[in-house]
Amino acid sequence: MISAHGDFSPSELVLIRASDREALAALVVSIANFLEQAPSALLKDVAYSCAKTEGPAVLAIVTKSVEDLRARLSLAAARMAAGAKRIK
Repeated sequence: MISAHGDFSPSELVLIRASDREALAALVVSIANFLEQAPSALLKDVAYSCAKTEGPAVLAIVTKSVEDLRARLSLAAARMAAGAKRIK
């Protein structure tokens, strides 16, 4: 999204894909753990790397920071572990 000043929004769409729900849950945990170990990672780089994943199971997150992404991934992992079919 472009602001009134012509700058791009700092938000990123992070798409994580995997072959199935179980693989997606494992990947979400892995990415959250990575972000905990690498808090200086750039959000745009994380989003780009996640966009390279493939598969029919998908988690989409719109976020403005690595810290927010990590928190959302942790919440998603907990909900997936609890058997939630959809995560909002």
